[in-house]
Amino acid sequence: MDFFEHQEKARRQSKRLVLLFVLAVIAIVASIYFLMILAFLLSGAEASTGSAHPELRHLKLLGIVSVSVLTVVGLGSLYKMTELRGGGRVVAEALGGRLISGDATDAGERRVLNVVEEMAIASGVPVPAVYMMDKEGGINAFAAGFDPTDAVVGVTRGTVKHLSRDELQGVIAHEFSHILNGDMRLNIRLIGLIHGILVIGLVGGTVLRSLRFTGMSSRRRSSNNNGGDGRIVVVMLVVGLGLLVIGYVGTFFGNLIKSAVSRQREYLADASAVQFTRNPEGIAGALKKIGGLSFGSTMGHPHAPEMSHLFFGEGVTSLFGGIFATHPPLVERITRIDPHFDGKMAEIEAEVHVDETTTYEQLVEARRAQQHAGIAGLSGGSSDGTFGLGRDASDALYAAALPGLAQAHVRKGNSGVKIQSTAIRSAVDEIGALTRAHVDYTHELLESMPNALRGAAHEPFGARALIFGLMLDADPELRATQIARLREKTDAQTFATFERLVPMFERLDMRARLPLIDLAIPALRRMSPGQYQRFTKILDAMMRDDGQLDQFEWVMRHILMRHLSVHFSKRASQGSQHYSLKPVADDVAILLSGLAWLGMPDHAAPAFAAAASRLPDITIALQPREAVRLLMMDGALKKLIDLKPRQKRDVVRACAVCIAFDHEITVAEGELMRAICDAMGVPMPPLLPGQALV
Repeated sequence: MDFFEHQEKARRQSKRLVLLFVLAVIAIVASIYFLMILAFLLSGAEASTGSAHPELRHLKLLGIVSVSVLTVVGLGSLYKMTELRGGGRVVAEALGGRLISGDATDAGERRVLNVVEEMAIASGVPVPAVYMMDKEGGINAFAAGFDPTDAVVGVTRGTVKHLSRDELQGVIAHEFSHILNGDMRLNIRLIGLIHGILVIGLVGGTVLRSLRFTGMSSRRRSSNNNGGDGRIVVVMLVVGLGLLVIGYVGTFFGNLIKSAVSRQREYLADASAVQFTRNPEGIAGALKKIGGLSFGSTMGHPHAPEMSHLFFGEGVTSLFGGIFATHPPLVERITRIDPHFDGKMAEIEAEVHVDETTTYEQLVEARRAQQHAGIAGLSGGSSDGTFGLGRDASDALYAAALPGLAQAHVRKGNSGVKIQSTAIRSAVDEIGALTRAHVDYTHELLESMPNALRGAAHEPFGARALIFGLMLDADPELRATQIARLREKTDAQTFATFERLVPMFERLDMRARLPLIDLAIPALRRMSPGQYQRFTKILDAMMRDDGQLDQFEWVMRHILMRHLSVHFSKRASQGSQHYSLKPVADDVAILLSGLAWLGMPDHAAPAFAAAASRLPDITIALQPREAVRLLMMDGALKKLIDLKPRQKRDVVRACAVCIAFDHEITVAEGELMRAICDAMGVPMPPLLPGQALV
């Protein structure tokens, strides 16, 4: 399947998830209805009301129960979804994650950041924030968020300690598969829906706890009411226990839903990780180390059970064995990657860091795990409070790949990495499915960047200075005006960094412009709301200085605003999705007309016609040049983001045909294509040297 088919499948699975949830709620309603009938019988209320129209009374009771259950479950799910509205950051913090700063000095944290940065830029998405779960000794990781704009990647300290770079890259590639394939949104919805079911059990627990006070009151009044309060206690006991049991039954079905949704996606993510890295030994080695570690991939945080379907490995141990497992059996996952696997795991010892924040429960769990593995004693950890570093494996250009995967041949020369275009697919065909060639190309590009620019991208003041530098105009007079404006409007620290970086922008490879923006986004998200407002005002003013919005300014402005606005304002609700291009035909015409006039003003008509021929379901005409501006394309793209995946695929291909009409793809045209795809929620990897666009 390609990216768009993955997205379509994720959408269908979301509908299936809602259907399973509805069936679970119906089962809960039926169970509580019969529980209330039993409560009425025990209280004597059924007999005291007489026998007239019992069906009507039962129907009324069913209505009350249905409304009550729907209200409780709905409010429980709504509460959890509202709590998770902040996206991946909220999930990471709920699991005890600590944000790794972009300028971190710890060697293990730097290695994780470098791998995540390479994967993000190679796949065409902004670099996600990375969180470290310091107290988790097992090997595990997760990706969370609604989409790439708010995605985060989390890793445990055990992952950093025990995995080589190749193995870590395999784990991160697995998580990027979840980011690219639309799994994250489904996973967050799953957390919210199952929490609504769990609330029923919480209500039952509350009823049982209230019995202590009800029982005390009933004993004081028992001599005066002929045992009436005693019956109330019995009824409350039955109702409380019943709701508690029903809540656990609901949780049982919720966990079944999680396991049904998650397992196949884990197989797919494993296979994607091999395709992304061309190194099955990397992810297979990580899985073997999970099997050989006493902690395995177990997570000790209290919130781990409700989020178990997010993790790279099985995060919690189920009392019912494989029936609740959110991941396939470890041996089976390894065998699918390595058919020659002999069943031997990589035996490694787990160290447990103990400090003043370690809880008694964590200590007991650590001792239990070590006793199970035959390991004696606890380690106080290193002086900096870390588990230490794993051994780095050599970073070979290519390792063995799974049979059947197309191989892209790479050779190094004076001009960098060259890819034989006959061995790779077109850029549009590789949307959402980066290859090792993209990873190697990105690694080479990052290594070629000046260290000062790359370092500046990792902290908020430097990231702002970096963006301002990329905005500088080539005209000396206009550039002087822009610099004077920055000296007046921006803070002293940002301007000092900007002045230090200015000479480097003149020598910067054009191909590095978008990767630098992607690198800077995590640091820019750490701005305060006030800093963000000043930052955007200065950017808008710099763009207006020459009286027009050029192509790169539009690309930069779009990517920055799309991926920063969700962190500084409310997430916009999704509009009604279009199953056809007909409702947005005018917007498609504006977009393709703009591309035709921008790229080939002398051949706009045939370029537009070639693109329009890819959209036989609609009839569109080339718009006059004066009627098409970049800001109008902005408005059109805001409507096209609501297309269904298959319609998005058709529009993306039409845009690629228009841009590639003259068979020459410039860096600027590649940036424009990336921005268009980004606007539609389509992650496009960087265009490789010699690679066709479509």
